[in-house]
Amino acid sequence: MSDSERSSDPEEESGEEEEEEEVEREHGAGYREQEDDDEEDEEDDDLDNIDHESLEREAKELREKVKAAHAQLGSSSLQTDVHLQNQFLDKYKRFIGPQPLRLQLKVPTEDRSILYKMALESEDAAENSWLVERLVNDHPHLLAEQDDMGRGALLVAVSRKKLWFIKAVLDSNISDSDLKPLLGPINDEDSQGNTSNCIQTALEKDLDAEVTIKLIEKASEWTLASQDAAGHTPLHHAVHYRNCAESRLGIVMALIECGDKAFDRTTGKPDYFSVFRYHVDSRRKYEKEKKKRAAAKDEKKTSLDKDKKKQNAGTPTVKKTPQPGIGDLPTGKLETTGITLDAPRPIKRQPTSVDGPFKPNSNEPKSYLANEARQQLKPDAKPKTGAKHDSKTGTSLTIPERPKLSLKKMGSSFTGAKAPPSKRIADKIAKELKLHYLRTTFQHRPQATTARNHDSAVKFLFGSNTEGKYFPK
Repeated sequence: MSDSERSSDPEEESGEEEEEEEVEREHGAGYREQEDDDEEDEEDDDLDNIDHESLEREAKELREKVKAAHAQLGSSSLQTDVHLQNQFLDKYKRFIGPQPLRLQLKVPTEDRSILYKMALESEDAAENSWLVERLVNDHPHLLAEQDDMGRGALLVAVSRKKLWFIKAVLDSNISDSDLKPLLGPINDEDSQGNTSNCIQTALEKDLDAEVTIKLIEKASEWTLASQDAAGHTPLHHAVHYRNCAESRLGIVMALIECGDKAFDRTTGKPDYFSVFRYHVDSRRKYEKEKKKRAAAKDEKKTSLDKDKKKQNAGTPTVKKTPQPGIGDLPTGKLETTGITLDAPRPIKRQPTSVDGPFKPNSNEPKSYLANEARQQLKPDAKPKTGAKHDSKTGTSLTIPERPKLSLKKMGSSFTGAKAPPSKRIADKIAKELKLHYLRTTFQHRPQATTARNHDSAVKFLFGSNTEGKYFPK
């Protein structure tokens, strides 16, 4: 009987099934799961017995291949040619995908992860959204690999304002359950002291408003309510008066709509500001600092004017005697200390191509340059490139072309500076913050951890300042 016949014997198969059932009855239903866990433990134990020389060779090869793959991404043809993209994937598939645990422990993230390397180093000119989307679709957990500072590839891309990378992640098929932890905390426990918050970073770096709003809409409510070391939530950052420009209004509205938990958070000692009071206080401080700078500028100008007046007062006035011009000189002979000089003769200007045909002076030396000029101004001469031909005189005049300005060379000089805060936008933000809190005070909030009532509303708007000294009208 052949091996295939023996393996397909129904009696033997039924016997194996009975043995498995007996083992499960003896050890419990979770016996097979325990076996799987034991296999994983064995893999971890193998790390202690690994050949270190072999590991060094693997690590070196991984570094070199990832570096070579990243260098090849600079090719512009690779960004559009699907055939070249498939060749790239076939060549580097083993090195740009998930790596075994032994290499994850051996090689730093920035040297082994092509996604991290693209977010950190790739310039906008070397955009390869296709590769980001492909890797995120196939291996979304690659974005979760962090460096020594706890930063993943997406957080690095936000920090360095790599819009093409961020858009590629958002345009991929990554699920919300995989994306939310990459953006920030997903529960109250994670939100305590968490610094890996893409929304906070996007606001601090003044990231593009449209992309920031998309990130906000994907983030969890704990991410939007998480606080930094000073107790600021993303909404606190967004409503600071210096950020109250029209281009940033959409960000504030998105945070209000998606991040209700932030309305129950206050800053740290000694202020304990709600988002509303933080906005009002930042506006007061901004206006105070603005007046202070204006006063300092006026004081400096006044001081300079006084110094100028003192200098003028100490300088004696000198009367200047007008000197006679050429037209005032007498005609004939001029006599000075025994030397006789001829009176200056008026200079006759030779006609140019604008006045008419060139008429050379017979006494003028026939130099090479003079002859060249005459040849160019002959009626039958063809005008040179960039020359303007005069049909009346039959001559041409070479006019140098104005050099064209290159926007590419000028770089960021054409990039608009951050817009100054607008009082109108600030008033609108203050109104929206106030209205949202008051509306939700009278709404049923089953998942809320902090109750809202009359007393909490007063504290939200005024804090301990019940007189409303800084309350906007």
